[in-house]
Amino acid sequence: MKKRILLSLAFVFLLNNVVMAHAEESPSLSNMKSDTNKVAVTEATKEKSILNSDLLNQNTTMVPNASEKEEGIISQARLDSSATKASMTSKVKLTGMTWQKITSTGSEVNFGVAHQSKSDLVFNWMYYDLTNKTWMTINPSISSNWITFKAPHSGQYLIHVIATNAEGQSDTYTIGWKVADDTLNLKGMTWQNVTKDCSKASIGVAYTSNNQVTFTWQYYDIIKKEWHPIAKDITSNWINFSVPHSGQYLIYVSARTANGIEKTYSIGWQVANETINLKGMTWQIVPNDLTDSNFGISSETNTSVTYNWQYYDISKKEWHTITDQTPSNWTTFSAPHVGQYLIRVEAKTPNGLTKDYVIGWNEKSRHKVTTDGTILSNESQNMTKLIAHRGNSSIAPENTTAAFTLAKGAYGVETDILLTKDHHWIISHDSTVDRMSNGSGRVSDLTLAQIKSLKIKNGVNIQNYPGLTIATLEEYLGIMNQIGARPVIEIKEGPERITPNDIANLLHALNTYNLTSQALIISFYLDDLKLVYQQNQTLEMSLLYAGNFTQIQFNALIKEMPNTGLDINDAFMSPEVSNLLHENGRKVGIWTTPLNSVNRYLDFGIDYFTTNQLK
Repeated sequence: MKKRILLSLAFVFLLNNVVMAHAEESPSLSNMKSDTNKVAVTEATKEKSILNSDLLNQNTTMVPNASEKEEGIISQARLDSSATKASMTSKVKLTGMTWQKITSTGSEVNFGVAHQSKSDLVFNWMYYDLTNKTWMTINPSISSNWITFKAPHSGQYLIHVIATNAEGQSDTYTIGWKVADDTLNLKGMTWQNVTKDCSKASIGVAYTSNNQVTFTWQYYDIIKKEWHPIAKDITSNWINFSVPHSGQYLIYVSARTANGIEKTYSIGWQVANETINLKGMTWQIVPNDLTDSNFGISSETNTSVTYNWQYYDISKKEWHTITDQTPSNWTTFSAPHVGQYLIRVEAKTPNGLTKDYVIGWNEKSRHKVTTDGTILSNESQNMTKLIAHRGNSSIAPENTTAAFTLAKGAYGVETDILLTKDHHWIISHDSTVDRMSNGSGRVSDLTLAQIKSLKIKNGVNIQNYPGLTIATLEEYLGIMNQIGARPVIEIKEGPERITPNDIANLLHALNTYNLTSQALIISFYLDDLKLVYQQNQTLEMSLLYAGNFTQIQFNALIKEMPNTGLDINDAFMSPEVSNLLHENGRKVGIWTTPLNSVNRYLDFGIDYFTTNQLK
């Protein structure tokens, strides 16, 4: 009985003298380092450690009584006067305790004890719950001088540690610890609409708390009188939600702390009736494509919308789907053929409200030029080849090195050749140099040296190409090799001036640049082509013609020139002429036709299409 009274008095003394550590008073450990069972002690914790050491470690009756079951665990904490004396001479010395909060309330915290010892220590950690008057072990017999303490509830505790060395020498240290009560306050809700009708939104609740909080969200459908869960026991105070229909709702959140404190908050929510209005359709023909056009519908709506696109083929009286259930208000229509269509779009809201819009569409002839100079059409399967007339003469002076270089991408590049006074082939369409250069006179009256001394002064965008001169045949052929184009050479010189040696020089130049097998020789003079044929029977040639081409004329061509086709002015081209040439194994071309008119001739099956515009 006397012993029990003494312990009770000691416990009262402990409560009156222990320095209680409050969460808000604990020192920061952000700069603290612990290694080899050492603790770095700040000035603040050192003061507390000294005070705790004086009050706790030197008063044997300060540790609360334990049950018989716990007697063995904490018996080392009971110090009598002899133990106190032994502690003074012991090789183990606990000099203070420090901590680092994990939660702001102090319900979870790391504790460390500073010590002095010449050998390894074993630490036994425990806490005393002053509310429930019970001792509980934290970590028994560990080598670390640090532990993590998790309090079961708010209130006051004693944190107690016993350190023992291998010789059985020990020391103890105890501090008081207070875990604050949870606080929680919900201050209001905010939101951000995802859809204009408010059927989808992100909602958040503002709150303050000194502990971890989980949130459970629900909504109440006022029309159907039903509760529906949104999210349960989540740590985020924001949720994304969507409701099934227009009408009024309650948005409800329950917030709960780790220790069970709960608060709720709710707001009213209204989802507007869906609206949609289709205002008109626009389109864009896809550049350099034979079939594709992009269509878009302009719309006003307060909700999300999906679109169903269709086309009606008027010639076949058939509906076809373009795209189905797409969120995009744009689609790509690939017309299967030239002709008339209806383009229809139906817009649909999540709750089934629909509107539609229809326009007529006339798919016209289209063409495109491939990288190898082939002209493709949406009306013909023919593989017509593009020939650049006098180079790319729509953007640079005709028949110049600039125009030839800029014709890259064409299948072939057409040019004109004439003989100088000293019988060199040069590039010129006109028989004189007057129109294109700063000189005058006939080409046939000027030597090569005289002609090369002249400067090009006229032509498209001449200001962008200073210093151009009249080109030679060799300069032209060199550029054809550079750009990978087929040379198409018109002999402008009449047969009265051309000698077999002149033709030999032309063929020699082609051979020098390895272009003999690729060259196409054309002329209005059939006799010029005969001269070429006499020296090379494999070269492809074409007779230039501007007039009605008859069967009689064709028979003569076949008889005299077995490898020669026809290059006719587009005004005199017809399916009959094309068929006549093709049935007899001859190529046929037209000149000089705008590129945007090519489709009317492609069905004729023409092989070559000579134009000034490459795009």
